[in-house]
Amino acid sequence: MKKLLVVAAVLPLLMSAALAGSVSNTIPVNATIDSACIFDGESTALSFHYDAVNGITQQEGGQSATLYCNFGTMIVDDRHGITIDTVEPVSPGGNTLRVAYDVQMQDAGGTSPGAQYYGADARYWTVTATAAAGQWQPDTGTKEGSVTINVSF
Repeated sequence: MKKLLVVAAVLPLLMSAALAGSVSNTIPVNATIDSACIFDGESTALSFHYDAVNGITQQEGGQSATLYCNFGTMIVDDRHGITIDTVEPVSPGGNTLRVAYDVQMQDAGGTSPGAQYYGADARYWTVTATAAAGQWQPDTGTKEGSVTINVSF
């Protein structure tokens, strides 16, 4: 009888533990994915020779680093969000070689799973130059200019 009383006294305690309720609360998460782009890698210098008789010869290089942007950010063409700034080659004496640059955007293709920029849109730009023959004023020697690609996103 004592055993029955002990069981009868403990049984309600066990049942109340088994019937213990639970509650939960869900916290909404709102993530705003901002546009992000980065140039990575090295640019390849545009190099060429110029002489006043023939114009530009032996042109090589002229490629930007690769631009990676998160999916949905990428600028589709050179008319939206991209400006090009150029500086023509100038000699130390201030004589400028008049150069026209042709800058073209290229699709860099996709990146492999596990790559640093996997899933990103990727582009690079190629640059070529033309300069009319007959420019006699620039003095002989190596001159420096630049092409800067500005991307707004």
